[in-house]
Amino acid sequence: MRDRARPHFHKAVGIDIDDYDYRVFSITNEISRQCFPFVLDIDNPKFRERLTKLNDISVAMGKAHKRGGLLGRLAKARLGAAAAHNFIRLCALPVIDNEIPATSRLMPAW
Repeated sequence: MRDRARPHFHKAVGIDIDDYDYRVFSITNEISRQCFPFVLDIDNPKFRERLTKLNDISVAMGKAHKRGGLLGRLAKARLGAAAAHNFIRLCALPVIDNEIPATSRLMPAW
């Protein structure tokens, strides 16, 4: 989410934020395979859909904050509840089982 809050920076350095985000997820999954019994299913379309929804909510919360006042606070509260609900749905997605290596040693994945 935080990376998406700086689109001008990513454009200036020539980074496609979607490509960057999923490259980070992929590398993180590879590192996780070395020591965790499961990894995230980042290829599940619902994973990307829910992350996109969280980003949309974050953007809307920023606008509500700028609006201020009672309506802004009410909007932020509603959006906060929507973010929590969506985050729970994201966490509830099925994961991919992973067999931990016999000797678990973290090695660079990049």
